Amino acid sequence: MIIGKGGYRSNGTAHEGVLQNTNIVATKKSKEVDPSQIQQFINELIILSQVHHMNIVRLLGWEKHLKMAAETAGIVSYLHSAVSTPTIHRDIKSANILLDALFTAKVSDFGASRLVPLDRAQLSTIV
Repeated sequence: MIIGKGGYRSNGTAHEGVLQNTNIVATKKSKEVDPSQIQQFINELIILSQVHHMNIVRLLGWEKHLKMAAETAGIVSYLHSAVSTPTIHRDIKSANILLDALFTAKVSDFGASRLVPLDRAQLSTIV
């Protein structure tokens, strides 16, 4: 159910949701994303993760999402610089990030990946 519009750069929508434990929550989603919005969103996450008061909204579940993002970034870093032949995945997206029972990120689908020979600083491809 939509519970509000506007705010969040005046182009977002707030929805009501119900968690498995029956807690009622609000989620918000922006219609468009631009670089300034990303920075504003990161700033909001930082602030909300550090303040705790009964009259300020709480973030729920952000720890898991941050863990998954950090693990995925670590995997990409490993592929680019820690393996004997650097590997460019070329298709990192949410559908290719699998999660185990502990929500540990596992990168899948290496079909579009390319190995980068050590003597090449760049790899160019036609898309």
